[in-house]
Amino acid sequence: MGALDAYYIDSNGTEKGSYANAYGHYSADLFAQLCREAKNSIRLPYAGFDTFVKMSAGNPRNLLIILGRAYEVASFKEVDFLHGSTLSIQLQTEAALQAAMFAYEQDASYGTLPERARIAAGRLASVLRTARYALKIPEVSPLAVSFSDDDLTTTSKETLECAIHYSFLFDIKSGRPDRNSERLNRKIQLNPMMAPKWGLPLGRRGDLPLNPAILNAIFDHEKSNEFDSFLKALDRKWNNPFRSTSKKQPQRELF
Repeated sequence: MGALDAYYIDSNGTEKGSYANAYGHYSADLFAQLCREAKNSIRLPYAGFDTFVKMSAGNPRNLLIILGRAYEVASFKEVDFLHGSTLSIQLQTEAALQAAMFAYEQDASYGTLPERARIAAGRLASVLRTARYALKIPEVSPLAVSFSDDDLTTTSKETLECAIHYSFLFDIKSGRPDRNSERLNRKIQLNPMMAPKWGLPLGRRGDLPLNPAILNAIFDHEKSNEFDSFLKALDRKWNNPFRSTSKKQPQRELF
């Protein structure tokens, strides 16, 4: 990944200009897009012990799950990495993906609140994936979203709290100050343990603001039939970066 360490520099050897700033912010997301588009790609790589620690989010059980999957993959491929053989990046990535699938597909009876919470987390992850792989990436390394608690329906609140209880999502206590008021919005992120399933980052930088319509389409199962149309609208919006505007517009919430 040496290319990711390169910088745009001027004749004096100092980092400079909008390209340098953009590259510094979005290099990981651009690399993810290249991996996704490359033919015969091993997918976006998730490899190395440090990566697995980040993926586990500080939970020893999660780390053991990842390492257990790595051991199973190595045994199946007859790689004795416990005695010095190297487990390739491809096989490490396969192990990370298996661990992510295990974390997401926790046992839950169909139609129960935990099952609805799991599905809602998947819908949220689909929004984050659409953002990360868009031509016009709306936020750096999208893994978190923000919104007003007042915009949640009663059902959405129940589903969200259940998703946090089962660690599909994490609540970020610091929140997000609203741009247009003194209100402190709520901020949540996807559990990075599940990030490889959607090709998402393991750490967060920015967050995507959600408006009431898409927020409740994600978390309220009675409104989930609207989700696909919202997601398609976001995909069109973020993949049409060349629209002409007469003046710079302030950033707005989704929709």
